[in-house]
Amino acid sequence: MAKLGFFTQRPHPDQTRNKEGGMAFQIPDPALRLLSMLGSSFFNEPKYYELTVAGDLSESAGLIISTAQEIAQSEHPRDLLLLAHWARSAMRIRTTPQILLAIAANDEKTKPFVRQYCPRIIQRADEVRQVFAAYDFLFGRPFPNCLKRGLADALTQFDEYALLKYNTKRHPTFRDVLLMIDRRQDYPVQQALFEYLVNQKVIEPEKTPVLAAQKALLDKTEFDDDAKRLATTARATWEMLVSHFGNRTEVWEFLIPQMGYMALLRNLRNLQQAGISWEATERVARRLADPEEVARSKQLPFRFYTAYLTVQGDEFGFAFSYRFMEALIEALEHSLAQVPHLPGKTAICCDNSGSMAQKISRKSEVSCADVANLLGAMAHRICDEALVIAFATDAVTVDLPASDDLIAKAEAIKMTETNGWATHGWKCIQLLIDQNIFVDRILLLSDMQCYDSHWERENSVNARLNAYRRRINSECYLHSIDLQGYGLSQTPTDDPRVNLLSGFSENILSYILTFEAATPPDTPLPTLETLRQQW
Repeated sequence: MAKLGFFTQRPHPDQTRNKEGGMAFQIPDPALRLLSMLGSSFFNEPKYYELTVAGDLSESAGLIISTAQEIAQSEHPRDLLLLAHWARSAMRIRTTPQILLAIAANDEKTKPFVRQYCPRIIQRADEVRQVFAAYDFLFGRPFPNCLKRGLADALTQFDEYALLKYNTKRHPTFRDVLLMIDRRQDYPVQQALFEYLVNQKVIEPEKTPVLAAQKALLDKTEFDDDAKRLATTARATWEMLVSHFGNRTEVWEFLIPQMGYMALLRNLRNLQQAGISWEATERVARRLADPEEVARSKQLPFRFYTAYLTVQGDEFGFAFSYRFMEALIEALEHSLAQVPHLPGKTAICCDNSGSMAQKISRKSEVSCADVANLLGAMAHRICDEALVIAFATDAVTVDLPASDDLIAKAEAIKMTETNGWATHGWKCIQLLIDQNIFVDRILLLSDMQCYDSHWERENSVNARLNAYRRRINSECYLHSIDLQGYGLSQTPTDDPRVNLLSGFSENILSYILTFEAATPPDTPLPTLETLRQQW
């Protein structure tokens, strides 16, 4: 009978192979597929398993677009807009949500929602131009009325300063956007500002005080008290002041209270190189570590880690570097303030394989593994009890003292010897089985390209998860946080105790308890349903 295959287990209908040839599963629901990609999607950035040609769309970018179009044609077309809103607001992804908004404006089923969501998804003035550019690139002209009116509504959120800050000569310009908008209704800017943005004319200086102050400031040759007054009125950026008055200590110390939090975070080395005083250094450190400023800034955790690496060392004096590093560690701790505590015991599995050495973007020095380790450290902080496992070729437990700061924890995970560069994620679960360790949940932080090097007896995350449930905890959850977004899952999507997520933000950890709190417990409310209610 066995020879006839009567006792042979049939593969799951969604079973497929990932980029490494390992067992994976397709995600049939396009909204769930996008959810598993979007939170960690910096649009059209290079990925380890993809060849990106300058000027062309990558394979992942194409998959984002096709999946978005699939959602637009589904029974739940609004999912496309709410996922874009979630990605922009909760996951702090900027470009990809604007692409999704442009796609929504081109489909009849999603057009009715575009005007409503435009001001929600567009949160920075330059994103108006991004949406314009995305629609023009993907679909050409003319622009649909829903997009014209939605962009007009979005523009009303931004004051003179915001529009001038992002008013560059690179196309599309605000001139292009304003000329596209129907000026007979919903007109978004006052006439004096329109004349400047469209025609480069200053007709009523008193109605554009920021512009007037900027022009007067650029006529100054000395950075005196009058220049400082004009700089304050003009809300001059650091780029404007440093390029005009030079890379001087006085200029940088003036900028410390003026700069936004993100600008401050990115300019710590410039501040050090400018030779700012210890008193000024203290002012910077206090701003960096201020809980309210951290909350308002909505920085992704790896931004703090990037800044930490930038100032590490004693090139500009150990005391100065240490003070900045101390403030950045404190800021990172504050960023967890709104993330709920996780009860029970959690296994946190951090992928440190070769593919995770890929940088998260062309301009970043942070790798996907760095993000996995940092999120793993943050997860460790919010757990009642946690077991951290670093994996590549082998899976190895990591001892993380509770007293260690988050960056020290992340570095300890990074430095763990995992004996190679393979992606044997299944070994994390096998370790739990071999040591008979009971956990309530497993958190997998990976690019999800897990495989087994031994093809004749192939193991997989899904097979080991099923074995763990049979032998140790039948109710164990798997929370799968995809950090590269290739659009596949390590388990079938019909497993009610598997939560598919993606994201670089600490907010992604908030969806663990939301998922588990669903009733009845054997059919948890999908995260997608939660997002439908929230966004």
